[in-house]
Amino acid sequence: MLGDKIDKLDAGLEKVNQKIDAGLEKVNQKIDISLEKVNKKIDAGLTAVNERIDSGLKKVNEKIDTVNQKMDEGFDQVNDRIDNLMFITKVQFDVVQEDMDEFKADMDIFRNRTENSLYDLADDMSDVKDRLKKVEKILEPLPPFIEIVKVNFQDHELRLAKLENSA
Repeated sequence: MLGDKIDKLDAGLEKVNQKIDAGLEKVNQKIDISLEKVNKKIDAGLTAVNERIDSGLKKVNEKIDTVNQKMDEGFDQVNDRIDNLMFITKVQFDVVQEDMDEFKADMDIFRNRTENSLYDLADDMSDVKDRLKKVEKILEPLPPFIEIVKVNFQDHELRLAKLENSA
């Protein structure tokens, strides 16, 4: 009897275990199906995200390429302008250098002429000085003579004044 009950219990347990196994199998199948659906959705989402990232990266790379191209063009323009400015500066510097050389030459001519003129003036002044000394030697006896003439003139004036007063 006890053995029968144990056999029945074992048979019941085995049925329960079979039902549990069948239920777990169904649950596992449902979980597997759900996981497959979730994985498919995740894969689809990741694919969409990757496509968006790739598209965004492509746009960013295109913009970077465009910016690089514009920067290169800008640098080329700046380099061209710098080259032009350097050329113009060189040309203008050469013109200024030529003008300065001409000015220096003109100033050298002016200096030489001025020096010659000053030497000529110095010589002329020396001649004038010599002539003045000669004139002074000639006129040296005149001051006493002038004094005598002055005194005689004053006397003459006094006599005339007296004659005019008496008449």
